[in-house]
Amino acid sequence: MLTDWGVAGGVDDAVLLTSELATNAVLHAGTGFDVECALLDGAVLIEVLDHYPTRTLPASPPDEVEDDSEGGRGLQLTAAVAATWGVEYSLSTKRVWFRIELPELRRPAGERLQAAEVDRPAGERPRVAWVLLDGDGVVLEWDEAAHGLTGWSAEEAVGTALGDLLHPGAGARAADWRDAARWQGDYELRSPDGRSVPVFARHVRLRGGKDDKGTVACLLAPAWLRVLLTDPAPTPPSGSPGESNGIPETETLGRLELPELLARTVGWGQAAVSGDGGFVLLVTDTQRELELRATSGLAPDVSGQRRLQVAEGITGRLSDLPLPRVLDDLDAESDGSDLGWLRDSGVRSVVSVPLVVEGGLIGVLGVTAAEPAQFTLDDGARLQKAADRVSIAVQTARLTEIERTRRGWLSYLAEASDMLAGTLELDRTLALVAQLVVPRLAPWCAVYLVDETSTQSLVYAWHADEERLEALGQLLAKVPAPPLGGRATPTPWSPLDDVSLDGLAQSAGLAAAGATVIPLIARGRQTGCLALGHAPGERPRSDQLELATDLSRRAAVSLDNARLYEERTATSRALQRSLLPHELPAIEGIEIGVAYDAAGSGNEVGGDFYDVFPVRPDLFAFAVGDVCGKGPEAAAVTGLARHALRLLAKRGDSMHDVLAALNAALLDEGERAKFVTVVYGEGRRRPGGGIELQLACAGHPVPLILRSDGTVDAAGVMGDLLGVFDNPITDVSTVDLRPGDALVCFTDGVTERRQDGRMLGEEGVAAVLESAAGVPAAALARRLQTAVTDFAETPPRDDLAILVLAAT
Repeated sequence: MLTDWGVAGGVDDAVLLTSELATNAVLHAGTGFDVECALLDGAVLIEVLDHYPTRTLPASPPDEVEDDSEGGRGLQLTAAVAATWGVEYSLSTKRVWFRIELPELRRPAGERLQAAEVDRPAGERPRVAWVLLDGDGVVLEWDEAAHGLTGWSAEEAVGTALGDLLHPGAGARAADWRDAARWQGDYELRSPDGRSVPVFARHVRLRGGKDDKGTVACLLAPAWLRVLLTDPAPTPPSGSPGESNGIPETETLGRLELPELLARTVGWGQAAVSGDGGFVLLVTDTQRELELRATSGLAPDVSGQRRLQVAEGITGRLSDLPLPRVLDDLDAESDGSDLGWLRDSGVRSVVSVPLVVEGGLIGVLGVTAAEPAQFTLDDGARLQKAADRVSIAVQTARLTEIERTRRGWLSYLAEASDMLAGTLELDRTLALVAQLVVPRLAPWCAVYLVDETSTQSLVYAWHADEERLEALGQLLAKVPAPPLGGRATPTPWSPLDDVSLDGLAQSAGLAAAGATVIPLIARGRQTGCLALGHAPGERPRSDQLELATDLSRRAAVSLDNARLYEERTATSRALQRSLLPHELPAIEGIEIGVAYDAAGSGNEVGGDFYDVFPVRPDLFAFAVGDVCGKGPEAAAVTGLARHALRLLAKRGDSMHDVLAALNAALLDEGERAKFVTVVYGEGRRRPGGGIELQLACAGHPVPLILRSDGTVDAAGVMGDLLGVFDNPITDVSTVDLRPGDALVCFTDGVTERRQDGRMLGEEGVAAVLESAAGVPAAALARRLQTAVTDFAETPPRDDLAILVLAAT
């Protein structure tokens, strides 16, 4: 900052003292601090403010400080280097200030006249003429001095356009001075005899003329009097090496990031014309809007995503008329949101100039003042020189920022795609979509999906401020869903239309800010939409909408995939549940426990199955089987096997006939069928207690009997599997279960569980059972299932079915 002000010799002293006082604020006051600098006549005033006023400083620095002391030198240095210093206290702050004298900044007592070369034509009388024009440049008044200067009488000039009185080839554009609020420059008039009359002119637009364009007052003088009528060029401040008018060379500017460059540009603009505040607007990538990017001396809430149209308001005709624009009094200008933000900051007058690179408008630099009529066109010319020095650097930094932003978009979209692809759960996908949008692209987001009746309904909403979620929910509950549209482009949406939100202030505030609706289109059809809420007083930028539209395409496909997966899973589960017993029967004298786990995602039933069902009042049947394979194909054979066993058993066939008929049914299916292993048995209660079982093992692992004393025995003999041979051999074994005994049937998913080449096997199953004597049937089945799962670190890869029949 000191360098920008032209301070050279005092910079090191100022930095040293500021560092000492700032260190005191941190180490001794223990609070944050602020540093303020002021440029005075011949001096610089610097203040360091902390927030610990009760820790006072001595009225004078100590006379001596011991060599090994870590403190006490700050005030000594300040008193030794600064011309004056002091401390001021308030209820909440302590302010330490010092002043350094800098004679090179002293203003001269009076302006010194510079010698000027004036080539006055011999014998010519100096005249300054008064001319009044209407808004279209037609002469309304023409005084005697104008007559003497040009040769045209008032009768000849009044009613003639001033442009028609210009000498051919003079080169002045009438639009330049006709459209500007203030203008000065040279042009050539023609006399009645065709001579060229060089003049210097000043034009000022006046209000209250005959029409809305007002009138233009002109002073015309001979060109040789220009040196007396123009303001002397300001003397540039003495800057540091490599700078001109306080602005570094292009190489130095190129090392600044865009935010810092814009902030400094505002400061340089203020210094060029002695303004109270300033701002920089940059053209957005659509080239249709200007976005406020830097401010100084304006209200704190002015900064943000404020955007103005390129050819309107404060920017005027800068895009096609590259001249400074001076507004003398904003209070007298027509109302418009493009001026309201300046009025709200107490601004009365403004001078603004274009930032132009290769003939194209890239932005606007403006300087403001709290009083009216503070700027002239000379100020505009000085401000334009400052703008021209930084324009290329601003454009380079702006393009760098745009490229960096676009790379950030690509990274954001790639990450969003990975996250969306990582789930097929609809609820999780909905939450993910909303939270990818909020808060990066919008303060709130609502997701609507089209249901089976082609109605668009709200399914999820999220707000960056969780305390406003309730207000958002109340709003969206009252507001009809956005209409389905055929366009794939973002469209504005006003949720407040035709809806009463009396008593819901926060909801009404959200609605008043409006929203943008972006359709969700997947596989050629609209599946819903995203509603992106606006922040109060702001509109979404085109780059935000472009990014949101790109994200919506990815979100639409992910949501549609999740919906299809959920529908397929629901259908699969409904069909698969029909392949398992609806519920276990209550059979006197027997306690039943089951455990079932189907391998594969989304499969509740695989190739393993179980069943227990009554055949007659005094007889029940049970089965545990395993179909070759896993997944839906095996499940289809599971249904055939389980239902066939039920029908054949209830028909009264013997166990041999039941298994033979099931074998024939499997063989009749041909290539579609798979072989099956099964334990099938029938049981009846003994009059004296216990259960008598008859069972056959058709290629299936032999069940185990857990006796009440903890011993484990095998039950039955393994025979031929079904679905392969025409006449499989199976033996029927008889087993007695005394009260407290349990028959444990299981599939090979239990015995073939592996870890590091080691199988659980029947010995492992027996070891688990031996420690579980007396455990209820259901708990016994779960304990065995847990032991199988824990046997290996990887998830089970085979289906598993366990059936426990315990005699009571």
